[in-house]
Formats: sequence, C-alpha cells, structure tokens
Amino acid sequence: MRLRAAIAALGLLTPMGASATINEQASLSAVRKFQQISEQTLPSGTTVEFSEDELNAFLQFHGSPLVPDAVQDPELELRDGGAEFRAQIELGEAASASDSLPWMMRLLLRGTRAVAVDVDYSVREGRASAEIVRLTIEGVEIPGDVLEWLLEAYAPPELKPFLSGEQQEVGLGLRELRILEGLAVATVE
Repeated sequence: MRLRAAIAALGLLTPMGASATINEQASLSAVRKFQQISEQTLPSGTTVEFSEDELNAFLQFHGSPLVPDAVQDPELELRDGGAEFRAQIELGEAASASDSLPWMMRLLLRGTRAVAVDVDYSVREGRASAEIVRLTIEGVEIPGDVLEWLLEAYAPPELKPFLSGEQQEVGLGLRELRILEGLAVATVE
C-alpha cells in the first residue's frame, strides 16, 4: 500500500500507450527506486531520478495493480512542469449515466477510446498539486464541465484530492518533485 501511495503521490497513476524502448530492466530499476522512496531509507535531501523510459516500463510490466483494467497500453510523456498520459480506455456506457450531456458527447464517451490527459504537476515542501490542462478523447478536446463529470465518475479515489488543483499533503517523505522533459526528479525529506 505504501508503494502504491508513493506512486500516486508522484502523479503516475493515470497513463496511456506502449513504446518500443520499454524493457523489463528499466521497469525493475523504477520498482527499486519507488521502494526506496516509500520505505524512506534514503538520506534526507537525496534525489532520485526516473527516466521516461523507466516509468513507461514500470507501467507496462508492473502497473496492473495501479492501472484500472479498463486502461490499456499506458504511456507517459514527461515535459517541463507536467506530463501527458495516453492510453486506450474502455469507457463502457459512461455517457448513459448523464442525460445532461449533448448527444455527440454521449457517443464519444462510449466504448474503447484513445484518451490523452495533459497535467501540470508539482510537489514542493511535501505538498502536491495537479491541474488538468487538457483532456482529449479520440483527438476531441473535452470541455471543462464534462471533464469535471468524468473526474468524479472515473478518477481513482486516491487521486481525487491531488486533482482538485489545491495543495495536498504527500506524507511519504517526498519533499519535492520536478518534472523535466523526459525526466522526473524526486527529492526525499
């Protein structure tokens, strides 16, 4: 559970599509680093770097307990200050739960769809915040009110506090997380 919480705190639970560079060695490297952070065995101020390849390999080989069954082919692309997560997601009949959505939106929210979520993410002084910059389904940008409905319906409970945009306590010995292009750098307390 602590490992899952550490990964959630790093903002890496919501992924999307597999690349050719994924390998089991990179996945095991990420697992070892997550364990060191979650077990709080590293000296204060230690930085731990996760490459984009390590994180994608982790999602491919070890992500099943973290990624809902409806999410297939998770892929993460790191950029300065945030990340884009892409996947094929089985939305089922999500739209049928909201008659208030326009009929075109209800059609878009049915079946398995290519989903991309662009998120600004920050951990500073042990507090995390995330803000969804853009959500697209099959290349169509989803308006804010529909995005709010989707988050309420589908976001894992452990992620909802982080997705509110407000600072939330990380509580796992993680002092800071900087996301750069292709690299996530965690600093432990």
